[in-house]
Amino acid sequence: MQTAVRIFLAAALGAGCGRRGLLWARRMLRARGREEWLSPSRQTLLTLAAALTGGVMGYSTAGWLPLLTALALLAIGMAVAVCDLLCRIIPNPTVLAVLAVKVLLAAAALLHLPDAPPAGLLSSLGGMGFCFVVFCAPGLMGKRVGAGDIKLAAAMGFLLGFGSALVAMVVMGVLMLGYSVFQRRMPLLTFLKTDIPMGPFIAAGLMVVWILPFFPS
Repeated sequence: MQTAVRIFLAAALGAGCGRRGLLWARRMLRARGREEWLSPSRQTLLTLAAALTGGVMGYSTAGWLPLLTALALLAIGMAVAVCDLLCRIIPNPTVLAVLAVKVLLAAAALLHLPDAPPAGLLSSLGGMGFCFVVFCAPGLMGKRVGAGDIKLAAAMGFLLGFGSALVAMVVMGVLMLGYSVFQRRMPLLTFLKTDIPMGPFIAAGLMVVWILPFFPS
């Protein structure tokens, strides 16, 4: 019974956080004259997807602090995905929000709050450096990678730590290859040279690692 209540509550909170992320994205899109893409029907569909994701979070995460953190990341990821898909831009406030989540988690660890992960500064710096190098490397092959992608990936690595960031990058790569096969049916080499929005894949990798048993270290 407690599990069912937790899932239902997490789904409701997920819908609210998804809606908040959409409102945040809408303000950023309005500044670029693209808010018309977020029609009421699309907002409803994305809100339902956020509710489903929230329910999965409620089932998969242990403790309220990891769940609340996952819900905050859901709102950030929604804003990132919408803005990058539509305008091919990852706004700096979303990157700063990911870093703010890490700062709050570090403060929770220092205060010895229940379910708070260890601060892990060295691991965080390693994760940030790893993600930064991985996202800068495609430039050596002639593939353009946006500065926003690099900053978001580095922030993700700082939040997750080295080990979990490595898993997140693997998840992201699998999702990207699946996208290339299902959506574009491109040969791998052609896909690697194609300019695609990376923000949704970074956000998805971060979320998958957070809600599965790869708790940040």
